[in-house]
Order: sequence, then C-alpha cells, then structure tokens
Amino acid sequence: MKTNILAQQDIAFAESDYERLFMSLPAIKAERLVGKCFDGRMLRTNRSPLDLAEWLFCRPISYLGFGWGKRFLSEYRGDPLLFNWGKKVYVPLPTCGNVSLKDATYKGATSALMSYDNYPWNDHFRVLEMSENNEQHMVLLGAWMIRDNMAGYFTLTYDPSTPVE
Repeated sequence: MKTNILAQQDIAFAESDYERLFMSLPAIKAERLVGKCFDGRMLRTNRSPLDLAEWLFCRPISYLGFGWGKRFLSEYRGDPLLFNWGKKVYVPLPTCGNVSLKDATYKGATSALMSYDNYPWNDHFRVLEMSENNEQHMVLLGAWMIRDNMAGYFTLTYDPSTPVE
C-alpha cells in the first residue's frame, strides 16, 4: 500500500487500511514543518469527504495545470490550502483561513498537528517517506479530521523550490 501511494497510483483503499498504515508510521515534530511548502495529493477511499473534493474540484483543475498544497510560515501562521498554477503562481485560498502547528497525541502517538483557526478541522501528520540524511525528500501522510471524526487521507510532498513567503 505504501509503495502504491508513493508511486502516486490512483487506487482507492479502505479507510481502515489507511488508518493501520498511518498508525504504523513514524511521528514528525511540528517544528520540522515550519518554513516549508508541500504539494498535496488526496488519497481515495471512495467514501470520504475528500473523495468528493477530489472528483469535483481538484482533479478537474489539475487538467488546467493547477495543483494544491500547504504552506507553514511559522508555528502560528500558515496556508491550509495553497493553490499553484504551473508551479509559478501561488495563491492561498482565503476562505480556509489561518492554521497553527503543534504537537498533539492521536491514538497514543504524538506527532505534528495542523489546527484550523476558524473551523473544527485538524490534520494529523506522519512520515510516509524521508531521506535519512536529507530532509529535502519528505513525504507525509495526512489524516483530516472534522470534530475528531475521520474525513479523509492525503499526502504532502515537501517542495523546496516553492517560495515560503
């Protein structure tokens, strides 16, 4: 499953399989995400709210050269949804508001958590893949929660070429 996700294969897995994978992955400290931008990719379960967003919005705009991601400017400032066009123009979606980063415990393991300031949403992160000696290669598995209920999974791939400011 991990290999398929990293290869960006368009395969839907059961939410329980994502949960098992997520819980098996190493934690990452919130401070390691500060000052970084990530390219996002939604993972399908064919049952989550993110599946609907993927099919109705993200997938169609990708055909026009648009992508999405997240940007963490500081511990208390970030863009939860940062669109880009051709990796040249970057625009945060203002309706998503601001986010904060902190470490939090989820099912017994402490890892980075992104908390939305204006919504009852949280994203928990674990390390899907990272080079041992080079943080330039980092892929995170994210779990989007709405009021502590699972709403979907996604990946974030660190892109050091994306401007942080």
